[in-house]
Amino acid sequence: MDNCGSSRYVPLNNNIHNIHTAKENYQFNQFSIFSILKQYFPNIINEYTTNELISLDIFLPMNKQYCSKNIAIEFNGRTHYNLLINKTSSNQHTCQMVENYNTKYKKWLLSNYPFHIIYIPYYKWNMLTHKQKEKYLMEDIHSCCDLKDNIHIR
Repeated sequence: MDNCGSSRYVPLNNNIHNIHTAKENYQFNQFSIFSILKQYFPNIINEYTTNELISLDIFLPMNKQYCSKNIAIEFNGRTHYNLLINKTSSNQHTCQMVENYNTKYKKWLLSNYPFHIIYIPYYKWNMLTHKQKEKYLMEDIHSCCDLKDNIHIR
């Protein structure tokens, strides 16, 4: 802080290529989900739009023999949440990530569609290793469909 009480921005790294915007980070995470699933499901679609013009991050058309419904996957990045801070005592606070109204509205819209929906919150996803991410995705898909005997995690 300077003498006036304001802080100055001091760049930590002059290499501008290492700085990622929130949108780039979101797209990277969404693409990593797509890349993992592409190994198991070659027909997976990134950035799918429904007939009603609702955008889905990832759409997985399923073989009706194994799954009664197709699967939509939504990666919920930081912009899908608000931080709720509750004061519990004079010196303590609890923090909680709460979905914003746009996210709740889209969830409501998608709940009326005839497919399974998997929501992936960024704060869980970003804490996982690559192997854990793969397992997380496959377990969620297995919980939607009877695929246990047909797809094995590497």
